[in-house]
Amino acid sequence: NNLFYTRVSAQGADIVPDRMIDSSTTVRPAAEAVAVGNGVLHIAYIDWKTGGDSLYYQQIDFAGNTVVPIGVVPGSTGSAKNPRMVLDTFGDLHLFWQDDSLGTGRLHHIVLDSTGTPYAPPAILFETPGIIRTPIPVIDPQDEIHLVWRDGNGILYQRIDLAGITLDGPDTLGISASAASARSADLDAAGNMHLTYTGIDLDVHYIRFATAITTGVAGHDGNAVPRGRARLVAAPNPFNPTTTIRFDRQAAGRVTLVIHDVAGRAVRTLHDAWLPAGAHQVQWDGRDGEGRAVPSGSYFARILAGGRAATSRLTLLR
Repeated sequence: NNLFYTRVSAQGADIVPDRMIDSSTTVRPAAEAVAVGNGVLHIAYIDWKTGGDSLYYQQIDFAGNTVVPIGVVPGSTGSAKNPRMVLDTFGDLHLFWQDDSLGTGRLHHIVLDSTGTPYAPPAILFETPGIIRTPIPVIDPQDEIHLVWRDGNGILYQRIDLAGITLDGPDTLGISASAASARSADLDAAGNMHLTYTGIDLDVHYIRFATAITTGVAGHDGNAVPRGRARLVAAPNPFNPTTTIRFDRQAAGRVTLVIHDVAGRAVRTLHDAWLPAGAHQVQWDGRDGEGRAVPSGSYFARILAGGRAATSRLTLLR
């Protein structure tokens, strides 16, 4: 059982003939997900080589040559299903998958750098008794990720930032639980989600189309962060030992600026108070809330001001 790659032109002519990129003697590679970015092809798929449904990842170039060898995605061994992925503007890959081991459905998220190395172990974005089916991520120009998937109550929607912090949801979109799963999704310029989904109604199998007003999903609690990026710039970046984070306020109000690690944990709150309108700057010296130096690596500065949020990646080099 093999997994092949081929490349064709817009006219349908072969540019790269079929090339085998994986071979399995157990269960065939299945549920492949592909993303193109930084001159390579990112591929994720399910196989049974490790004695259970495990998620594999690799990179190949456009000639079909291996760039990053096949490897198991950490934390995915045994019950992973239906991988999906998106690339952010930093070139990092956000990989999502479902599992339903032990009767509990979970939605997982992990971030891989350009070499396929995870920044942190996978995080569970959502957990529910029963099942989760077919997560579909879409990334917008503000680097916010919009997700739809199905559980036992219907099709749900959730919005997260690059650190995996929830900005909105999860909310039910009002689509019947008879819907088997969402199949495709995309965003329009207004930020609304358009999706197709399949289901069964009175023994009739169907595929339908729906539009969800994800900027104001019916049923959410009103505490969602509105879409739209506040200006947030850090320099130098990478830095050692100190960086200055600059931002603008169009109106006076409360501003919260927090440093998070790649697992989404709060490392230090740099500011949480009222500020006048205008340009502001806050320094971070690479220390946590207890004054301890944090290790080298990637961090996220996240600002919430005037009901809008922005996230910027920081790289600390010691």
